[in-house]
Amino acid sequence: MKKLSGLSIIFPSFNDSLSLPEIISKTSKLLPLLATRFEIIIVNDASLDKTQSVLENLQKRIPFITIIKHSKNLGYGATLIHGFRKAKYDYLFYTDSDGQYDVGELKELIKAMDSKTEMVTGFKVNRSDSLIRRFIGSLYNQTIRIIFQLKIRDVDCDFRLFRKRILKNLNLKARGGSFDAEFMKKIQEKNVIIKEIPVHHYSRKFGKSQFFSLPNLFTTFWELTKI
Repeated sequence: MKKLSGLSIIFPSFNDSLSLPEIISKTSKLLPLLATRFEIIIVNDASLDKTQSVLENLQKRIPFITIIKHSKNLGYGATLIHGFRKAKYDYLFYTDSDGQYDVGELKELIKAMDSKTEMVTGFKVNRSDSLIRRFIGSLYNQTIRIIFQLKIRDVDCDFRLFRKRILKNLNLKARGGSFDAEFMKKIQEKNVIIKEIPVHHYSRKFGKSQFFSLPNLFTTFWELTKI
């Protein structure tokens, strides 16, 4: 198994107290196989459940966890940007804290990361959501790909590994759900090599998606018009 020199894993989190123990435990066992140096950064975006206490208990057992706590909810994009700024190592990976992706598939992204590649991003296979969410997700993905002239297949697949250096001078403005569209557009404008790898998508065991609420959808499309 190829090892990276250093890897920072960022988990944005909002009301994920029930899913966090399993995903963080699995990640902590996996990391020594993936990188020589590593860290887990979890950004708690002002969760209303027991997320903070769960994170603090996990931190007692896993020394390479860093917790960032927002006093008010700033949005998905703001949460990731905060995590990126805190990251110490040359490679960054982010995915969601709800368990709909298998962090074990990060191994496949690392295999695809060679000396010429700046990013390896996933695209969902067999999306495990309701019919209406799959329809909205497909419509959103196709619309954003056309408007932003994106070449990747899956704009909102939050399973990405990239070199930290591509964040230089990126000037990301999106703070909500439009983050992925802006992020991928600005990465693409750098004319770097981006590889795509199929990743599985699983049913949510706990909680519900924040993206599909009407306020979040409105905020996302409002941000997109400004971008």
